Amino acid sequence: MKTTILTILLASSPVLAQAPTPEPAPAPAPAPETAPPPPAVAATVEAPPPAVEKRDRGAFVLGVKGGGLFPEAFSPLGPSFLVDVEIGWILPFLKRGIAITIDGAYTQPTAQGGPITDPRITSNNNMYSWDITQREVIIGLTLSYRMTFIGEGKLVPYIGVGPRLFLLQTQACPSGGQCAAGSGNPIAESDEQSTKVGVGVPLGIDYLVGPGRIFLEAQLLWAPIDHRTTGDSSVGSITAALGYRLTL
Repeated sequence: MKTTILTILLASSPVLAQAPTPEPAPAPAPAPETAPPPPAVAATVEAPPPAVEKRDRGAFVLGVKGGGLFPEAFSPLGPSFLVDVEIGWILPFLKRGIAITIDGAYTQPTAQGGPITDPRITSNNNMYSWDITQREVIIGLTLSYRMTFIGEGKLVPYIGVGPRLFLLQTQACPSGGQCAAGSGNPIAESDEQSTKVGVGVPLGIDYLVGPGRIFLEAQLLWAPIDHRTTGDSSVGSITAALGYRLTL
């Protein structure tokens, strides 16, 4: 009986008879369209231009040296000082193995002799003494070979050869000399000049120090001389000098 009444009530009530059906959930909004990403561009880095190798043009040299001149092996002249200035160019060929230099040197060897017998002297037992000063300006052109392959170029032996121009002045019986023909008969001073062509052969070794090179050098010099006061002889000599060449 109770069941029947409940059934009737449910059927007669519109709210209870039809329960509201849930509304479907709204569909999600479509995602906004986005522009496609730009295509990837490969990064490019420009390489620096290749380094241009600097051309070796050699080196300018300016040098000074001083030492001694020793002519005893060639003439009666005695040892003397030697001063020299040079300029030149080290060529780039053969790893800077060739050099051309021009130099000018000055020296002044002397010689004395006597007493010597001469029948033309009519006093003091026909004896006289003599005194000579030989002034020499030597101008030279030298072609040298430098052995730069030794010691990575720091220690460089070298050898050269070239012509020499000798400007000579032979001063016989200079003031204060010991020329005399017999006792109390001094011989008058006389000068004789000439220009001779000879040769020079330097041999040396240099070492890198600072902006240049310190060097030790020996040289063979030779030229003929035929002055009346010297006769047929030569101004041959051997020199030894220490110097420094600035490389620019």
